[in-house]
Amino acid sequence: MEGPSSPAERSFAEALEALPVIACIVGPDGEVLMTNESWQAFGEANDNPHPTSEGENYLEVCRRAADDPYATEVVEALERLLAGEMDEYRTTYPCPGPEGPRWFDLLAYRLELDGGPYVLVFHLDSTSQTQAELATTAEVERLEALARVLSHDLRTPLSVASGYTKLLEDEVDSEHIERVQEALSRIGTIAENAVLIARGTSVEDTERIDVGTLAERVWATLDTDDASLYVDGVVVEGDPGLVSELLENLLRNVLDHAGEEPTVLVGPLDDGEGFYVADDGQGIPDEVRKNVFDIGYTTGTGTGFGLDIVRRIADAHCWDVQAEESDEGGARFELRTDDD
Repeated sequence: MEGPSSPAERSFAEALEALPVIACIVGPDGEVLMTNESWQAFGEANDNPHPTSEGENYLEVCRRAADDPYATEVVEALERLLAGEMDEYRTTYPCPGPEGPRWFDLLAYRLELDGGPYVLVFHLDSTSQTQAELATTAEVERLEALARVLSHDLRTPLSVASGYTKLLEDEVDSEHIERVQEALSRIGTIAENAVLIARGTSVEDTERIDVGTLAERVWATLDTDDASLYVDGVVVEGDPGLVSELLENLLRNVLDHAGEEPTVLVGPLDDGEGFYVADDGQGIPDEVRKNVFDIGYTTGTGTGFGLDIVRRIADAHCWDVQAEESDEGGARFELRTDDD
């Protein structure tokens, strides 16, 4: 096959040229017999280390990149395709570019042309998808690390602190010791809940929860200064510990971001299918509302985990959570518990 000389070969070449993806034909000895315009344009724009013109040997170019495991794998795959040991091959590999690394899916298919073996090679830009997958993998790894810390590393110092507090109670008569014990117990509960959240455990055992009463209980444990809380009764089915954690993070978010002397409202949604936590602070700008539940996202000195934990607790209950604007222009977080 020395180029598209026959009508069939010309038709094949035209079809190759019309493809909107980077494509080429590799011959029996590894030489590049045909490339389309997309292949050539990409090579010129990105200083692509792969062969960019007809006549070069695809296998030899890849072999020269001996320190690149992706290139070594491609050589082995193409050799097996040409030898008839397999019919297709696919991999994903990184490629440097002027605007940073990009990712491509390489698809290779064995063809029989003119009685000999050939390989049709496609390169598909999968940068966005691959980056999203890498980000998800990295997040899972971070959460697993967090779960290990909370479930193991934190347990020992908590047990030590609790033990010494009990000893101190025998030696000192102070009302503050009880508050310390309550705080240590609360830390333990938070750690247990965070492990469930980090590992994506769903909620199976639920009970009826008065959200207003629970919000008041959580509010009493916070440093609220001159902030005010008003609640309206609403009952939901959920895990009391996790819902308490959810409310604590939402209320802390108000105290951190709603300015001095904020007023906080907790009540039912208009249709009764959930509840809201709203304030009269400066609110959340429209352009960042979609990001506030992302892990690590913060506009101040916080950790950026609070609203991510809210989202994960909502997900564990199969609830939907949205950030909106309150009637007073502040932030309003709506937890919709309807499964429909």
